[in-house]
Amino acid sequence: MRRRSGLVQWSAFGAVALLAVWTCCWHLGRQGINVDELVYVQAGWEYVHGTVTANLEHPPTAKYLYGLAQVLFGQGVLAPRLVAAAAVLLTGLVLFVWLRRPLGHWGALFAAGLWWLTPRAAGLDAFDPASATPVRVDRIALLEPVMVLFAVVAIAAGWAWMTTDGRRRWWWAGLAGTALGLAVTSKVTAAFVVLAIVLLPVLFRRWWDLLTGGAIAAVSAIVTFCLAYAPLGLVSAVSYMIAFQTRHDDGGHLVDLGGTTYRFAPWWTQFWWATQGTGPVLVAVVLVGAVAAVVVRPDRLVLTLVAAFVPLMVFLALSTVSLPHYYDAWMPFVLALAAVGWTRLGVLARDELARRRAGRRDDSGARRRAGRPGRPGRVPVLGVALVALVAAGVVASASTTAALAVAVAHVRPAGIAVLDTELRAHGVDGGTILFTSYGAPAWRPYFAQRGSDVLVDGRYAAIVQGTDGRFPVPGAVRAFTQDEADALESFRVDDLRVWVPRGGGDVVVSGSTLTIER
Repeated sequence: MRRRSGLVQWSAFGAVALLAVWTCCWHLGRQGINVDELVYVQAGWEYVHGTVTANLEHPPTAKYLYGLAQVLFGQGVLAPRLVAAAAVLLTGLVLFVWLRRPLGHWGALFAAGLWWLTPRAAGLDAFDPASATPVRVDRIALLEPVMVLFAVVAIAAGWAWMTTDGRRRWWWAGLAGTALGLAVTSKVTAAFVVLAIVLLPVLFRRWWDLLTGGAIAAVSAIVTFCLAYAPLGLVSAVSYMIAFQTRHDDGGHLVDLGGTTYRFAPWWTQFWWATQGTGPVLVAVVLVGAVAAVVVRPDRLVLTLVAAFVPLMVFLALSTVSLPHYYDAWMPFVLALAAVGWTRLGVLARDELARRRAGRRDDSGARRRAGRPGRPGRVPVLGVALVALVAAGVVASASTTAALAVAVAHVRPAGIAVLDTELRAHGVDGGTILFTSYGAPAWRPYFAQRGSDVLVDGRYAAIVQGTDGRFPVPGAVRAFTQDEADALESFRVDDLRVWVPRGGGDVVVSGSTLTIER
């Protein structure tokens, strides 16, 4: 019986892991290029070839890995995306190994599955293939996938440090510090994870470990940090990063939240992005699981996970810059907390049903011994309700997995990625493109040398209008496209609307006047 149970458990793990590999890797090359991704990929290529001057506003470790991947597998975004995908898969594996002892096989698998198989989009309309929005932050080569991997390894190693006896625990302390150093030198946001690591010896009341193991972890983290920054110049690179990020936060960053544009992101922006990126069903699953974890049994594991993500949330809430992918930094810990809650609801349901069955057996035995007839058993309302709730949670989670799988299966080059091809099909081969209602981060990866989103004097081969509410269409452009509708050919490329002079020619801008010249 135990062998059959083990076979079922590991077969389920294999199925979930295979689906995770497919979800992370399928059609990676078809996903549209993100401007931040392109910056990191190009900087990584330069770093491994000895030039370490690009993108110093962010730490270097993830970019080292992206550069090395390009050396091994070819220059471009695909190899770094495979690194990001590998980081996601390893993160789920670490969650599974870490949580298998406190939660059991199924609880740990649920935690890994929530991380592997649920959406975490980096923007709006991710489930529409025409939007070109990644349905998962980690399907493009941003810094978050690598940072998250090392942050989760740091917390998991810290947990092993506390739950391991003998000299081996010092190795875990060293690994926790090293992983923290790698996380922080991938993206500095991960620095807040140190609070959860420091809290662990306090929760376990191992004060000697706090001093000795804490010192080992601290030295490991500092050495790792210094080694990662050594090629860049430790003091100068860190000083530049701090100054840049301070200016960035002081100046804010335009975000469009539900049709309203903000220069300085409101405190709730990260939660808005998370809700949009994951969907209401997954939000409900996470909220119910998180509340259950805190209410049912708020033990050391729960407190550790809370300590891992709450400081990150507070920091992002206080920051005036909050981009669509930032919430990915705290998602693994929130999903793990939700898995803890759902697992314990399942245990409650099992124990309640077992207690009721045992009670009925004892009652029936007593009645038989007394010579009295048995009475019909009552429906175990609480046990049935808990089973129904857990089943609903599993079904809801599976529905988000299905939506993610469909979105991944339909990923294709869209919008700006195919604009040049469509322009050529309509007779426009080259020339400058005037972009309106479309942010530069979206078009620069494809039209950096021949695009403009500022209405300056010059000749333009086409006018392209996007859907970004942060950048309204200039009145002169709107009036021109309406007044010259007969002289312009208009067509759509997914979410983009394009105008080109009918029969050839250019749109000429002079001051606030637009005309067509053949």
